[in-house]
Amino acid sequence: MSSEIRSAQVTDWPRIDQLYSDGHAPTLQGEGQTHPIRLWQMLTRTFSSLLPLATPSELLYVLEQSGKVMGFIQAEVLSNGTAARVRRAEEAVRVLNLSLAPELSPTAGGALIDHLCNEALEMGVARVYVRLPEGHGVVESFRAHGFVPYARDRVFYRANLDGLEPGDGPPGLRRARRKDLLGLFTLYLAVTPKVVSQMEAPDFAHWRLLYESEWLERFNRRTAHAMVVDAGELDGWLGVQPGSPGRPHTLSMLARSDSLAPALLARAVRELVSQPGPAWVNVRNYDTATTRVLQDAGFEGLAGQELFVRDMRAAARALAAGRRKDEKALAPAFGSM
Repeated sequence: MSSEIRSAQVTDWPRIDQLYSDGHAPTLQGEGQTHPIRLWQMLTRTFSSLLPLATPSELLYVLEQSGKVMGFIQAEVLSNGTAARVRRAEEAVRVLNLSLAPELSPTAGGALIDHLCNEALEMGVARVYVRLPEGHGVVESFRAHGFVPYARDRVFYRANLDGLEPGDGPPGLRRARRKDLLGLFTLYLAVTPKVVSQMEAPDFAHWRLLYESEWLERFNRRTAHAMVVDAGELDGWLGVQPGSPGRPHTLSMLARSDSLAPALLARAVRELVSQPGPAWVNVRNYDTATTRVLQDAGFEGLAGQELFVRDMRAAARALAAGRRKDEKALAPAFGSM
């Protein structure tokens, strides 16, 4: 059976949407059918959570067999600047979707994964990230094609915040500003195991790719609140995004010391005291202090994601060296006759 991987075309979109719907349905069986989990998947941009047609992407490839599209992979380029200003070394790619026809084995996605990574290399981008729901059928495909897990996220959910005591928060709490970015990176390094930070964000540029929009842009919207604990250096972070009809309130917390977490939660409750409704918090597996505080406050663990990265910097350097060698060989030689 002949097969080909190519860039998606407009005429492929109906089939892509069908594959997305068919492939996503099994992940919503049983516990996954519950409303909070589905909403969390959409909000945290977990794997297979974005409708392809609702998220334009320059990295959308299809697997075609005998003239029929049987699978697709979609990703986005993460960049700190405009295409004219940013260096490719300061970019990364994040996988958004991988869907296959039901009759294909999950391992059939390997060719699509490799194709995407090769295209990223050709662009000069050497890191590819993906979030996979725990137990998802394609986890092993990503593992087999160079992706390494570095952390896990778990969402904690509470149906309402009634009964929780509001508070002013810890001393030094103030609104976050853009000039806090470097301090937030330092805070991230202080609370993140080194083995994780080296894989996820080996430098400030890559940390910004993953977190700037999440920590500042998302929580600095008109209705949201982004706050830091400033004690000379940044000791804590709090993000509060009020919910909308059908979506819970979103909280985000990071604390340099275990004692800050209860005060940050109390301030989050204060921000939402006039807005009843459910809330959730996304917590890393190594953040045991925040996990304990949330469990003591009646938050329930719902679902988890595994975080993977494929680091292709060695391959990118080899590719660049090969190109330089080819360019040198093709350069004209001038000399006396």
